[in-house]
Amino acid sequence: SSAKLTTITTPKMQCILIGTPSPSPDADETLWGLVTQHITHINNENAITWINSSTATDKEQEGQRTLLLCAISDASNTDDIVNAVSTVVECDAEVWATAPAILPLRPMDGYDRYIKYSSNNNETTEALQESWAKQTMKEHGLFFQNALMDKSTVEELREEIMTEIELTEHLIRLHHPEINLGKDFISFKEIGSRGNERFDLLLQQPSCSKVRDIIESRVVQRILPVVESILKSNEVDFDLSVVYSKPGAPDQGWHADGDHQKGAQDIRWNTSMD
Repeated sequence: SSAKLTTITTPKMQCILIGTPSPSPDADETLWGLVTQHITHINNENAITWINSSTATDKEQEGQRTLLLCAISDASNTDDIVNAVSTVVECDAEVWATAPAILPLRPMDGYDRYIKYSSNNNETTEALQESWAKQTMKEHGLFFQNALMDKSTVEELREEIMTEIELTEHLIRLHHPEINLGKDFISFKEIGSRGNERFDLLLQQPSCSKVRDIIESRVVQRILPVVESILKSNEVDFDLSVVYSKPGAPDQGWHADGDHQKGAQDIRWNTSMD
């Protein structure tokens, strides 16, 4: 006798971000209501859950104001979701992104009220701040902790870092006189540069121990209570480095580190980010 095994395939959930033109905030609310009310399943079988919405400017459409709709669904064909949205809003829609996890969107009224802690009448406690930080991290994935360093600490760090920069560049000129510092591509354990007068210097050497001590005692100790509240751990590991440029370095837009240089040349953020 033989037994036949049946393979059961579980539908894979994914997040989909859809963009559709929207002329005004009032229209945003109307379109969001239409989509969330009328599109609950795709092809009468695949469920779809609408998470949130935001707005963006579509540069490929001459700066057109666009409403972004974020949802999760087990529908395998994103075209079916886009077509459903287009039908309901009576306007063209398109996929902006898909992801295996929910994509966090900028709140309609900006992040400030959500991620910057404010207290009423200066009546605040560390416990309240930690509770707020934990909830904000859960909902938005980030929060601001202001005033971690005062002006004197910043100046102290600047002095130590400038000393380390001067020492490192002196050693390069001493031991590698063939290098045209700032123009040549260099890749040392301590410092790297692709030229263009831009440098990335690690501050891990023994000579940088004072920098690490300052960060450890005046910054890490301040964030530890919040870290422990959120992660249930008081272990904080960190690297120290400084990215610096010199006069003559070309302008550089906001960008993601990593393989961004292998992609299109226009993958950049505007320098004014709200």
